[in-house]
Amino acid sequence: MIFVRSFFEVADNTGATGAKCIKVVRKRTQSNFCVGDFLIVAIQTAKPRKKVKKGEVRQAVLIRQKKKIVRPDGFILCFSNNSIVLINKQKNPLGTRIKGPVAQELRKNKYMKVISMAQAVI
Repeated sequence: MIFVRSFFEVADNTGATGAKCIKVVRKRTQSNFCVGDFLIVAIQTAKPRKKVKKGEVRQAVLIRQKKKIVRPDGFILCFSNNSIVLINKQKNPLGTRIKGPVAQELRKNKYMKVISMAQAVI
């Protein structure tokens, strides 16, 4: 399960490697987070001399989660980690590459730029 203060792996090349959730701005269900939710995160770990520094507060979107995702056709999907991508106010990613696959559910939330940059869409 993902809660406020959960730790996420950052899956883009902005320089941040880990982030902690501060607040959920938009979520689909009342009980838990889902892929495509809009989060406010604090950068916990970062590489030196990159776009993002440790301690900054940024906006992000959840692209992978460990919890099982059940699709309407019966397909069950889960990932090995909880990952986010940092975005700006126009919902465009800050990085230029995304590591690993992303879930198809991002398409419903209109994060098409994130989907087009991903290595694979599952």
